[in-house]
Amino acid sequence: MDARPDRASQLQAAIQRWGTLARAATPGDAGGQLAPWVVIEPEDAATVAAVLQWADTDGLAVIPRGGGTAPNWTAATGRVDVILSTSRLTSGLDHCAGDLTAVAPAGVTIDALNAALGREGQWLPLDPPDGDRSTVGGVLATNASGPRRHEIGRAHV
Repeated sequence: MDARPDRASQLQAAIQRWGTLARAATPGDAGGQLAPWVVIEPEDAATVAAVLQWADTDGLAVIPRGGGTAPNWTAATGRVDVILSTSRLTSGLDHCAGDLTAVAPAGVTIDALNAALGREGQWLPLDPPDGDRSTVGGVLATNASGPRRHEIGRAHV
């Protein structure tokens, strides 16, 4: 018999632990046949690390998610307990226009990044579907691209 607490108890404990960063998963959070019970949306790298440590200690299966624009691209792990959303990882964009470089947090959308770069006449030539919701981290993780890939190529990490 499984000695693990039921999902309702786990959800209550997660929300108590993570507060407003955690919420109950909805049917829209499921990817394919996988149904998570909690979504956690950290605001910084330290909290991401703490969530992953907690999940490891409790034996929870975690799947990262960007803007949620490609829910069926989730790796078939057979189980998911926690969605680790990068949607709040948006602070710390650093653009050095003269060097043609930018460091963007994983949760920044492609449109927001291009708006910031555009102030200096620059842009990131990635055009995934739903650029207003597609995040930098999600686009790189899934190798998402649009029609410009034929002319410019795809992202390389």
